[in-house]
Amino acid sequence: MLQGRCLCKISLLIMIVIALSAYGPYDFLGLYGNSQAVDMFLTDGESVCSIGQIYRKEIKNDQTLYFVKDAQVVTDQGTLSSTSYYFNFNSDSIPIKSTIKLKGIIAKFQEPRNQGEFNIKDYYNSIGVCFQIKEVELIDVNEPELLDYDWFYRLNKSFVNVFRCTIEVEEAGILSSISVGNKSELDSDTRNLFQGVGLAHILAVSGLHVSIVCMLLYKLLRRFGASFLISSIISGTVAFAYGIFTGGSISSIRAIGMFLFYLLAQVLGESY
Repeated sequence: MLQGRCLCKISLLIMIVIALSAYGPYDFLGLYGNSQAVDMFLTDGESVCSIGQIYRKEIKNDQTLYFVKDAQVVTDQGTLSSTSYYFNFNSDSIPIKSTIKLKGIIAKFQEPRNQGEFNIKDYYNSIGVCFQIKEVELIDVNEPELLDYDWFYRLNKSFVNVFRCTIEVEEAGILSSISVGNKSELDSDTRNLFQGVGLAHILAVSGLHVSIVCMLLYKLLRRFGASFLISSIISGTVAFAYGIFTGGSISSIRAIGMFLFYLLAQVLGESY
């Protein structure tokens, strides 16, 4: 097994490679290639037709945000392939993994005008989304036939409905965000309050939530006599499902990945 300085050197090398690709003159990891292609090929306010697959959806400001990947965007200049975007729609009835065809207007993400302002373009590019399509007109929807990929979405929504029906609106929004990663009920005043006191990270599903839910399960299984392997398989599966259930945010993916490394160390008898 790799230990000590050897593992440290390998980790440092990976960090250097990523940093050079992100901030150096050559983007050899392809971190920004898709975004640059969009900037050169598409024009803000241009009418387009697109075909792609929905891989995620979330409710925001009483509308549903659909995230589309592996999309082809047809314009008067030609076709842009293998891109990704999101669009707003007034219904959440379109299932995840559906292949859609739509018409709409290109809306590029604006770069910040003031130093220190939130960079919405960098944020969406970091999660693989290159632009938005507005004024959407759905032409065709092909729903998946074999599996129900909306099960976790409906379960998440049912939790939010329980919170909404049993406690006050403000508390329901906070609890929905903290426990199931759903910020649709969180009002802007509460969000700004948490940001103002430096506690906005509590509202995102991260290592704290994974530790409470998954680590507790692992410790209980070990206490009741389950082996390292069985305890790790069960708690690792729950962690993976919890990540999908809460929307698969960057913070939750990072936390679950580190938790899986912890389980691997436990099974192999190595130091985490």
